[in-house]
Amino acid sequence: MLPQRNVEMIAELVNWLRQSLTRRRSLRSTGQLSLDISDLVSACTTDADLSQKVQALSKSDKFVYLHQHSKPDPLFKFPKTFIGGCNRIFNHDWVDQHKWLCYSAKLNGAFCMPCLLFNGMSDSTGKVSGALVTKPFQTWQKKSTKFANNEKTSYYQCSLQLAEQLVHSVEHPETNLPALFSSRRADNIARNRAILKSVASAVLFCAKQCIALRGDAEQLDTPGNPGNFLALLKLLAVNDQELHQHLQSPVMRNVTHMSPQTQNELIEVMGKHIVLRNIVDELKAARWYTILADEVTSHNTEHLAICAQFVDQNNDIQEEFLAFIGLDRITGAEIADTIVKFLQDNDVPVANMWGQGYDGASNMSSDRVRVQARIQQAAPLATYIHCSGHCLNLVISKSCSLPDIRNVMDQLEHCCRFFLNSPKRSGILELIVTENVPDSHCQKFRTSTHNSG
Repeated sequence: MLPQRNVEMIAELVNWLRQSLTRRRSLRSTGQLSLDISDLVSACTTDADLSQKVQALSKSDKFVYLHQHSKPDPLFKFPKTFIGGCNRIFNHDWVDQHKWLCYSAKLNGAFCMPCLLFNGMSDSTGKVSGALVTKPFQTWQKKSTKFANNEKTSYYQCSLQLAEQLVHSVEHPETNLPALFSSRRADNIARNRAILKSVASAVLFCAKQCIALRGDAEQLDTPGNPGNFLALLKLLAVNDQELHQHLQSPVMRNVTHMSPQTQNELIEVMGKHIVLRNIVDELKAARWYTILADEVTSHNTEHLAICAQFVDQNNDIQEEFLAFIGLDRITGAEIADTIVKFLQDNDVPVANMWGQGYDGASNMSSDRVRVQARIQQAAPLATYIHCSGHCLNLVISKSCSLPDIRNVMDQLEHCCRFFLNSPKRSGILELIVTENVPDSHCQKFRTSTHNSG
């Protein structure tokens, strides 16, 4: 996508071409090939009117006047003016001698085109009026003195400089300041995006591998463990010159994209706007789903964990974690409202919920005023199911309180230690297993036995 400033320049150029073509057609129909300054100024035009007309001109219009103003034909006969006791006329050679000079056949007068178009645009000179600037110059007998004095004035020098700058900016738009700034800005954006892409890749790698980002020393040039994140960036910089230069000497030292705050922001963006968005899209594509939720206390703060279970496009059952949401209270109304609000914020139809699974706590499972009942008000088909994971946990917890179960677990623990504490006994056990169960994998047995201990 083009920058806004470039779009405006292109639009202005197209408009200028359209206006130029229209003018040329009109002038060609009248027998002329170029513009005449009389379109702006006449013998009765006031300085205020002329100033308004000039200010209304765009850069493209001024460029047209500077380059396409009518020039007298070599065979053109200039009107005679009786001045000082004799007839005097304009001379063809004057236009060649003074590039700033333009002649208006309609007004039979001469103008300094840069002075007329850029009059008053310089803060140092202010506005100037008179012949050659706001009025046609017609006293041909004073031509030499008038032209020489005009070229010595400061307003002429400033106007000529502004005219040259305008012509150069139109003929070479890539060299003007807006284009240079736009090009430099585009380069900065491309470089920053490439660096941020490498930083995001490092964060994503650590997240996928479930490894910590930070280390003992949060600096690249200090001894110690810089952490997986910075170490991975150093590895990526080996084959990435831009990233290597950024790590060595960033353009802005307060914008390195490597701070813990930036890491957390990237994780949040990836989680909410990429991972969660993809899961939600799959959930909506499946249409029907079940919500699983449980509240947990962490660092003296209540959180609600929300998961979803659904059948994907391949007819496989998926169970995905959706979010951790902070809770101010753990009442049934608060938890139910939080679940419904989360689904609505992610454009998931609440009415398509066909199941809800929680633990057996009263604030979750009550079918009158708690979470189950409030969810069914928004999703009547959402049948409550006591979470199987919680049921299993209750069974194991209850079983471990029975003496017989505790004794069995103790005997199994002593048996494992009996073999693990002696390499000889472990070797004999592996030999017996190999002879009696040839298809068994002893290494797998050793690992599982070690983990059991």
